Amino acid sequence: MKAVVISGGERISREKALFSVSDCDVLICADRGCDHALYFGLIPDYVVGDMDSVDPDSLEVLNNSIIISSSPEKDYTDTHLAVSKAIELGCDSIDILCATGLRSDHFMANIRLLLFIDKCGAMGRIIDDENMIYLCTGRTVFKDKKGMTVSLVSIDCDTKGITLKGFKYPLSGYDAGLDWTTGISNVVVEDNASLEINSGKLLVFEISESTQ
Repeated sequence: MKAVVISGGERISREKALFSVSDCDVLICADRGCDHALYFGLIPDYVVGDMDSVDPDSLEVLNNSIIISSSPEKDYTDTHLAVSKAIELGCDSIDILCATGLRSDHFMANIRLLLFIDKCGAMGRIIDDENMIYLCTGRTVFKDKKGMTVSLVSIDCDTKGITLKGFKYPLSGYDAGLDWTTGISNVVVEDNASLEINSGKLLVFEISESTQ
């Protein structure tokens, strides 16, 4: 079961948003993400958050949406609450849109949500117009992505056995920590490239051609 969560960060293109939700089972908006959804022509199934930044007029048109309001003084971000709702509904795949932008603190928190999603046994991705960001905890295959720029960032203090095949800069059994920066801006050079790690966690950034 797939959920799409629309957060309140920088709005992505309508084309990207509509493609992302085309196969989802449930659409959940985090606060101002509701405004983004309506801009895209989408009606969310749920709106979650403290409602401190959403346009009140947006909520007025959501006759068929379930609105779950929280106190502004809370322990979790609105996006975290939206992701938690997706987990509660039994979703095992969660794409988060509009989760990047000027608020770098929120962006970092959203990156950490990928760890939360993984801990809950689901697969999470952050998608914007330039990047698709997700976790690798075992093996990832890059099929038919020849020419794509891929960056890797260790998000574990002890990531062991990093092996890259089919990349411009291959690796074999490399160990990395949180201070590892040489995984940035690699390039897929084969149609079935792969990334494999023995333990730990890597953030994978698949970067669109427009930013290269």
